[in-house]
Amino acid sequence: MALLTGWRADRFQAGLTGRRSPLAAHTTVVAGIALALAVGTFIVYITNGTSRAYPYVMLVPVIVGAAYYGLSGGVLSALAAGLLLGPVMPLSVHPHAAQSVENWGARLGFFILIGATAGWLYRQMHQYARAVARAARVDASTGLPNQLALGEAVESLLAREAESPPPVAVILVRATDLDDLIDLLGVTGSDDVIRELGRKLEKRNPA
Repeated sequence: MALLTGWRADRFQAGLTGRRSPLAAHTTVVAGIALALAVGTFIVYITNGTSRAYPYVMLVPVIVGAAYYGLSGGVLSALAAGLLLGPVMPLSVHPHAAQSVENWGARLGFFILIGATAGWLYRQMHQYARAVARAARVDASTGLPNQLALGEAVESLLAREAESPPPVAVILVRATDLDDLIDLLGVTGSDDVIRELGRKLEKRNPA
């Protein structure tokens, strides 16, 4: 049984996202949503206001916000989109005709409903994807990282070493008496021994 010390399965996501600055990623996404909102508002205005079908173009930043930030992102993007097409946006530019409160209010509610629904669905999808990714990288019996997790962890360490070369080492621990452990303690007991071994090794060699 091979164990990689100093690494835990719950650090898998952090290891991957660490290759790119989270602040830079969030800034890019938020700037993209803001740009899409501005472009959508401009398109609606130059196409003679909200009397045509072009206001639906504002659903693009709403869905993007929901995809990246879940329920809160979808609702906030929908609120911004609805207000941008709200009382200041005319129903018709030429000739000028203002929207009624019922008109832009109903659209605002419709956008928020879509943003909230999409955000909730994306959040459920992300949670399921994280659970599947974790299950694929963790041994179900011991809760320790498996061979797939080992390969990804080593790849991440080597990539990090190329940028700033800290010393990297892998400790291989092989348990050669598993059959004896199973005979003595049973399958569950032997899993407990392996789990405790991994915990002690990680405590002595923290990442």
